[in-house]
This record gives sequence, C-alpha cells and structure tokens, in this order.
Amino acid sequence: MIKETEGLIKAGLARINQSNEAFVYCMLGVQVNVRSSNSGSSNEVRTEFPVLMEDVIKQTDISKSI
Repeated sequence: MIKETEGLIKAGLARINQSNEAFVYCMLGVQVNVRSSNSGSSNEVRTEFPVLMEDVIKQTDISKSI
C-alpha cells in the first residue's frame, strides 16, 4: 500500500461529483413521480428508484436532463 498520497486526481473528483449528482437527481425524481401519482407508497419508491438510476447510468451527460 502507498504510505503517502496527494489526494484525489481531478478525474476521480469529477466522477464522485457525477455520482452525487446522479443520486440526488434520482431521489428528487422519485419524489416527484410518487407524489404526482397520489399513492406515495414506499413500495412504489423502491421500484421507481432503480429504474431512474439505470436511466441515469446510461446517459452520458446528466446535466442535459436536469
């Protein structure tokens, strides 16, 4: 193992930021979708979140859909 490091490289930090953006985008999207359907059940959230996350993973630039 490396005893000393200089921190994250720029590309690594960018990937972490993209992951955070994708997670927040999915969480907010699920809230909107579930609330607009008027049921608001936790089961609906559990099924909706993976669908949104998969769609975000397939996208090349999440900022275009926000």
